[in-house]
Amino acid sequence: MSRLKLNPTIPFGISPVSPYRKVNAGVETAAARVAEKFQLSFVQSLFSSITVEDLALIAPTTPKWIELYPFCDRRITSTIIDKAEKAGFEGLVIVLKEEMVDGFPSIPELTNEYKPRLFDGIIEQGFFGADISQLLIDHKLESNCQYVEWLVNSTKLSVVVKCDGFGNDNDFSNGIAGVCVSNHNGIANVKTATQYRIPIIISEDIISEQEAATILKSGADLILIERPIQWGFMIDEQKGIEDVLKLYTSVL
Repeated sequence: MSRLKLNPTIPFGISPVSPYRKVNAGVETAAARVAEKFQLSFVQSLFSSITVEDLALIAPTTPKWIELYPFCDRRITSTIIDKAEKAGFEGLVIVLKEEMVDGFPSIPELTNEYKPRLFDGIIEQGFFGADISQLLIDHKLESNCQYVEWLVNSTKLSVVVKCDGFGNDNDFSNGIAGVCVSNHNGIANVKTATQYRIPIIISEDIISEQEAATILKSGADLILIERPIQWGFMIDEQKGIEDVLKLYTSVL
């Protein structure tokens, strides 16, 4: 199991921001520059408006993670992982949260509306097939453990699992480098389930700086900032994002 490299002085990172690109496509690039400046972990969305190579040029030294979903056709996953490894990424975040998996776009939405840059070359290779009714994502909960085990054994990237928690059907703590949850109230349970061996990452939609301080005191190792990144950019572009980060670090 490879270990995550977390900034010991700033326990914050940047969550996938590309869903906001319809507001302003520059938010993702600006957020990446802030991540590079302050050496924050940056999670690139699967629906990113830039390629992994673009991100590597914008933020060459900051820890970069790629967001993935459990594709039925593992060739899709393998192709994206290969791109990330060649671009110098450190880790990947596999999304197993039920509501996020269920809400994954259809093939027509991917190819005609989103057109994410991470799928450059993948759509052309025909991995999605011609049948638009085919399932892209593996929705079977019982297969999650096997999928994570395959990921851990298939890449040199650190594997972080984003899930709703651990239980009898979600016991995949062996081999992963971290776990990401969206409900900070479950930190204690996750710590116990993983025997305190791996970092606990919190990724909630909106967390104030005061809440962040409380969450960190309760045992979280890293908080990924989501919507406030967009707000900061709308106010003053890159400087606005930096101001948001200053608000969070002011409570440390």
